[in-house]
Amino acid sequence: MVTAIVLITGSKPVTAKGFLNFNCYPCSSSINDDLKDGAQITVVDSTGDVIGSGTVKLVVIDDPSLSILSLYNRTFTFEITGIEGGHDRYGFHAGGPDRETMWVEADKMSEEIQLKIG
Repeated sequence: MVTAIVLITGSKPVTAKGFLNFNCYPCSSSINDDLKDGAQITVVDSTGDVIGSGTVKLVVIDDPSLSILSLYNRTFTFEITGIEGGHDRYGFHAGGPDRETMWVEADKMSEEIQLKIG
């Protein structure tokens, strides 16, 4: 008789889905070119190691009465799958190296995430 013991380590991968709101007046300025449609968003653990990545998608405002908002603000959506699970918190970073990392507690990762820069 053979007994096999299987040890499973690690945690189930998680998915992050939500919005990134970027207060960028003036949005057309070259200093804000690092956050645009298709820009990379990375997820890091508390030590700064990258544990997931994806891209952001610009939300286009079709209502002409709201077009003034695009001068002051950009909103992006994102969905990142396969993020390494098992962490207490997750850091999200989008844009250039001088942009801040936004932290989300593990228990909020199953909800729609709202991130804000600026």
